[in-house]
Amino acid sequence: MKKFLVFIVLISVTSTAISQSYYNEWIDYNKTYYKFKVGATGLYRINNNDLNAIGLANEPAENFQLWRNGKQVPLYTSAVSGPLGANGYLEFWGEKNDGVSDRDLYKIPANQLSNEESLLTDTAALFLTVNPAGNNLRFLATANNIAGNTLAAEPWFMHSARNNFKDRINRGVALVAGSEYVYSSTYDKGEMWSSFDIYPTSPLSINFNNLHIAAGGPAASFNIAVAGGTPNQRDYAAELNNTQITGGKINAFEARIDNNSSVPLSVLSSNNAAVRIVNKSGNVNDRIVSGFIELIYPRQFDFDNAQSFAFSLAASASSKYLEITNFNAGGNAPVLYDLTNVRRYVADLSAPGKTRFVVLPSSAQANLVLVSQNQAVATAITTFQQRIFTDFKVSANQGDYLIITHSSLQIPYSGANQVDQYRAYRSSVPGGSFNAKIYDIDLLVDQFGYGIKKNPMGIRNFLRFARTSFATAPKYAFLIGRGLTYAEYRENEKNPNADRLNLIPTF
Repeated sequence: MKKFLVFIVLISVTSTAISQSYYNEWIDYNKTYYKFKVGATGLYRINNNDLNAIGLANEPAENFQLWRNGKQVPLYTSAVSGPLGANGYLEFWGEKNDGVSDRDLYKIPANQLSNEESLLTDTAALFLTVNPAGNNLRFLATANNIAGNTLAAEPWFMHSARNNFKDRINRGVALVAGSEYVYSSTYDKGEMWSSFDIYPTSPLSINFNNLHIAAGGPAASFNIAVAGGTPNQRDYAAELNNTQITGGKINAFEARIDNNSSVPLSVLSSNNAAVRIVNKSGNVNDRIVSGFIELIYPRQFDFDNAQSFAFSLAASASSKYLEITNFNAGGNAPVLYDLTNVRRYVADLSAPGKTRFVVLPSSAQANLVLVSQNQAVATAITTFQQRIFTDFKVSANQGDYLIITHSSLQIPYSGANQVDQYRAYRSSVPGGSFNAKIYDIDLLVDQFGYGIKKNPMGIRNFLRFARTSFATAPKYAFLIGRGLTYAEYRENEKNPNADRLNLIPTF
């Protein structure tokens, strides 16, 4: 059953440790950062006018640095060095928040079946700063040597057609108590975004169309994440164009990924893929769910009139020649970003109907994205929050009684900040003579949770950091504020009252 959690929680701080980063290793405490949000994967620009609004319009282009989830994000700057100028901009490929950092939330990390969707939020936080010291990550302008090309065009590439189900959050393994299902408070096996329940009488169908199959390529492969939803044993089947390609028994709340790595291309001869997931239980009330389905197949270089298209090329010791058709360039030469090797190619459009590239060798699978340079394709970043992070290795910022709360609870009531009144009490002799300090939850999430909205790792990592880095180990942590389980918050995120009810994220 759903329950509201955490009004005021008192935690005794123990010495338990886990071998993870604190998520703050990327921060330079001598710098000012400008936080902004990205809620969908795509091409983004920060125009010079918007840099001017935060006082950065005259910064040399080579000094800009961008961070997401503790890693630098490569930038393309319209000017290589010096000020960007009136019409200048920073351009980057922005990715929404995914489930990569969610893995640290699981008691057993292997229980996370997919890291493509986050249980917490789709919105990633990025942090822009100025770093005159150099080593700022840039896309390298790379020659597209079509004129001297002698290579044959690549006939196909392996492409992923994938559906990540986001109909509801599957809670994972349950204990059945009478008519109630009781779920663990830990992130558990089978806990994931999933389809709605699949009953024996209502198979789930998903279609992938216009696959542009390359008939001369290798066999396709199929992956599916499945989980049981009741304490029953049942069989299930996954069908592709009316041909069963995987399936088997699912015991009770078991969750796993099933795979078929040799799907004949003849099954895909229609150029479409109709996937059907069938619960074969004899119990009409039995339930299963799917987390995702994925078909990996050889595809022609037909990009379906898209204005941006992400794809991958296998590792290669030699260059590759690409002839791409049916790409919507929007009247300008599009750009190919090599996200793996941090290269930028400008397309050759001299052959009618073809977008051509010669890409350099790659020692690893190269993840690429072709993007139109039509200005309307890039989303403009216009809103920033200034962040000056606190160095908690400085003794003045440390305490042994840690009060973690939300700024809305520090608005004066009856003429006083009630949270600060409590801090003063805990610092007094009757209150225990602690070195009590107040810490803002939103700032902790930015500093110890990659800025991911309502990320409980912000609290967890801060407390771990405090135990190992404070001169005097904290004795208590006091969380003041109401919280919701992440699932309750996520499923009601658009409700205007959700943030008011979820001041302190639960774990």
